This record gives sequence, C-alpha cells and structure tokens, in this order.
Amino acid sequence: MLNRRHLRVKVMQALYAFLQSDRKDQLAGEKELMLSIQKTWDLYLNLLLLLLEVSDFAEKQLSDAKLKLLPTAEDLNPNRRFIDNRVFRQIRNTEEVMKLPANRRIHWPDDTIVRRLYNTLKESSRYREYMTDSESSYGADQRLVIFMINGVIAPSESVFQFFEEQSIFWVDDFEFACAQVIKVIQDLTGEEEALPHQDWFVLDKEEKDFVKSLYNKTIGGNERFSSLIADKTRNWDADRIAMMDMLLMKMALCEFVDFPTIPVKVTLNEYIDISKYYSTPKSKVFVNGVLDKILAELRTAQEIKKTGRGLVE
Repeated sequence: MLNRRHLRVKVMQALYAFLQSDRKDQLAGEKELMLSIQKTWDLYLNLLLLLLEVSDFAEKQLSDAKLKLLPTAEDLNPNRRFIDNRVFRQIRNTEEVMKLPANRRIHWPDDTIVRRLYNTLKESSRYREYMTDSESSYGADQRLVIFMINGVIAPSESVFQFFEEQSIFWVDDFEFACAQVIKVIQDLTGEEEALPHQDWFVLDKEEKDFVKSLYNKTIGGNERFSSLIADKTRNWDADRIAMMDMLLMKMALCEFVDFPTIPVKVTLNEYIDISKYYSTPKSKVFVNGVLDKILAELRTAQEIKKTGRGLVE
C-alpha cells in the first residue's frame, strides 16, 4: 500500500525533474508523476514473478538431474517441498501477476541471476532446515518465501541493478516494493486466501488529489517559497544550499499554507526524515532550522489555517 511518505518522495522526484528541465511542461510532468506511481505496482508484481522464476529454475534442475546417465536415488525421487511451496501456488493463481502485460513484465535475458539467487538460497541454513523438517506446514512455506525476499532477493546487487536498468522509476522503489511483498505474504492466513489485488497500489481520489495538488501548488508557489527561504538564509551562499534541501523546504511550505488538513508537525517530521535519505548529512538540521523560522513568521501573519479536530492553529 502506497503511504504518504512514498507519495511525497514521488512528488519530490517529479518536481526535481520539472525544475531541472528546460521544457517546463507542467502537465507532462504530472503525467510522468502518475506513471511513476503505476510503475511501483509493476515492480511489486515483477518481484512476485521473480519468486516463481526461482521456483521454476529449481524444478528444471530436478528434471535435468533425472536425465543423468547414472541418476542417484535422490535424483529419481527428489525432495519437492520447495517447488511445491503453497505460497508459490497462491501467486500462480493470482490473475494480476500471471497476466501482467508483456510490455510491463520483466524478461530475464538468461538464467544467470536466477541461478545465483537459487544457489544463495540453497546454501542458507534456513533453506536446509525447511527442506529437512519432518513436518510440512503452510507457516513454514510462508516463512521461507519471506526469507527469499528479505534475505536473498533484497540484498542482491545484481537484482537491484537489473531492475534499475529496466526503469528509471524503480531506483528508489526497490526497497519499498520488497517490503510490500513481505507484508502481503506475512498477512496471508492460509493457502486458500487470494493475494491482495491492485487496490493496494491504485490511488483513491483523496490520494490522487494530494499528489497532484502537492506537485502543482509547489510549482505555483515556487517563487514565493524561494523568497521566503532566501530571506532566512541570507548568510548562506545560495550555491551552497543543496538543491534537494531547497525543494523539500518548498514542498513543506506548500503543505503549511495550502493543505489545511495536514498537521504542521506531520509535515515537518516527514520532510526532515526525507532529507536524511535524499540530501546531505547536515540537511536534517538545516531544513528543520529554516522551516522553524519561516513557520513562526507565517503563524504571526496568520497564513497557516489548519482545519479539523485538533488542527486549528
């Protein structure tokens, strides 16, 4: 499920691209923003498909072993617990996953990455314990698939780089999408349950309005927000202020004055936290300090008007 933090990051990326662009096509930027959110859903589905790729590779390994000139008893009667994992079966029964259009589906050029993932999994103690456990349970199947994402796929540099090459939108979405796959699988209560559908990634009207309004109103107030920030950073060389710091402060100011139902404290905390990941090590203190000064001025001028229970300034 896309949360407000992730939506703010998506808007931040779209604004950065727009403000750095020579075209200044605001509507095209908005469409690109909405597309980037749709691509998060595609990445989530492709991660589910990657689990099946590893399972299919394992089954092919077992089939090839039976064709050996002198197959062993284990080759002829292999342990199929991994291949028959009940969570894999649920994924295969999920229409959104299996019918993902070809132009939105990842196609692995060869089995190198999938083979590497499978070998990493096989070498783990978690896999060995799973395969040798005397009892087979849905919970054990569930825990192994979660380990595959959390302990094998998410840390894989080759998987991350491959997804990154497929879409510029996935650079910052990979960790988030992995977390969503884990959450979906953790929340399953039995093998008869269907995986959550696209509702998880389809924005409702309120979320769409938030995303589009934050994008367009930040652009609309860009000059004013720049002036407010410049007034509070007179002792700073403008070229030394990180572009991302400026952008995050403008977005925060936009929320202060144009989003009456979002508490000031929530806005401050969100953008200070985002600055820790997307700007410089000193950004947290700088962004917090500048916004506090501007916030005091806006309050004095009674320009912050919050509505709703507990929000009235």
